Amino acid sequence: MPDQPLERIARWTPLFILTYFTAQFLIRVTLSGNLEIDEAQFVGETYLALGYGNSHPPLYNWLVAGCVWLMGGYWPAGVALLKNLLLAGTYLLGFDIARRVTGRALTGLILVASFLLLPQVVWKSQITLAHTTLVMFAVVAVLHAVVCIAERPDARNYLWLGLAAAIGGLAKYNFFLMLVAILIAAASIPYLRARLFTRKLAYSIALFAVLFAPHLIWAAQNIAQSTQRMAKLERSNDLFGGIDIPWLGLDGFLASLVALAAWTGPLLLAWFAIRHFSTAKPEEPSPPSSERTQAFMQLFGRSAAIGLGTFLAIVLFGDLHTVFERYFTPILITVPLWLVLAWPMEGHGRAPLHFLRLGALVALLMVTAWPAWIGFGREQLAYPYESFAATIGERASGPFAILAQQRRAAANLAIRLDRASVWEEGSRPDQVVLLWDGRQDAPPKDLIEQLGTGFEPRGAPLKMSYPYDNFSGHRAGLNAWVYARKP
Repeated sequence: MPDQPLERIARWTPLFILTYFTAQFLIRVTLSGNLEIDEAQFVGETYLALGYGNSHPPLYNWLVAGCVWLMGGYWPAGVALLKNLLLAGTYLLGFDIARRVTGRALTGLILVASFLLLPQVVWKSQITLAHTTLVMFAVVAVLHAVVCIAERPDARNYLWLGLAAAIGGLAKYNFFLMLVAILIAAASIPYLRARLFTRKLAYSIALFAVLFAPHLIWAAQNIAQSTQRMAKLERSNDLFGGIDIPWLGLDGFLASLVALAAWTGPLLLAWFAIRHFSTAKPEEPSPPSSERTQAFMQLFGRSAAIGLGTFLAIVLFGDLHTVFERYFTPILITVPLWLVLAWPMEGHGRAPLHFLRLGALVALLMVTAWPAWIGFGREQLAYPYESFAATIGERASGPFAILAQQRRAAANLAIRLDRASVWEEGSRPDQVVLLWDGRQDAPPKDLIEQLGTGFEPRGAPLKMSYPYDNFSGHRAGLNAWVYARKP
């Protein structure tokens, strides 16, 4: 039997999750009005469209637009609301999966604690990532739908599967790698094959087709925009760039192994160390594993193995070179689900308590250390965009576009200036403000080339320097130059 006091505490897990992400939302909107690099890409990209380019489907843009509207047009609150809703949803669905499969709320709480030991989930997704948070939610939602179908194969649960698949397809294209991996894994397990692959699966397919087809048509008609980010995978990576075998992405494969270790390492190290040093007592046998539990353990493990193996094969034989840890998030989010079933903490003395304490410590750090870093570090969320915007607003009269070396700078200034917009290819503003690094006196050549020959400078460049909006004492420099369209 599970530890009864912990089991009672674990029943409050949904409340813990909602409280934690409410705190994260309040920290974000209280301490900073800035947008991070991934958040900034949505400024100017929230008009209603079936696609926006940049190799991403449109759902996150739509959700950003809705949340910014809900927050009265205040961008930092809008993007923070969306991100924390998605992360809270991922944690809640993960908890419910573990609770349904094992019948124990404690297993669900342990799973939630395991998410807190994954840097890409607890830190990167919270601080910088955008589309990845949505695709991670979608993968967990698909798994949740499969669990619900195994419990009760009614039309509602099959429609939930179709909706979850559509959310993933409209979130990020790499979702399909995991969707196929999950379906293959489920088909290989008799218990799940008999319950999932019935005529009612047509409900899932039909709903997915209706929701995804419009974007699929757009993507086929705009293939350059829907695949433009693929070039990132072909760039040489810094770690193994010297290893280049023709027609083989060995450097990318090695980089993938490093990223894989970094993604799963902290969780696996903590899990097996705590489990090993917490000796099971004879009167505390491990919880029995039913056929149903075994089936889902196999589903989660095989899904991760199939998805990971396919991804590594694509990198190796596709001669790809650059791989980032975030690429593994939708693939490896099933690992904690597999871990709590294959190597349960329950039945190993005080292991559940020790593990939960570690998770609680990380959660405490996330609501204390991160605000401290914003308050005292050289953090982009404390960058003095407010001061830069005030100075530029005094110099530039009338509507103008902002063309910067980094879109983040342009977006953060545009949301603060009523007359400003972010420069887009094909736009024809009468005025443009060039922005570049304060350490360079003249604007970079590529920025001038991007502006084109139809503009000429007005007045002298603005050399600005302001302290960070925190207690660090650091200063940030930014140069600006107003250009007007030639008569």
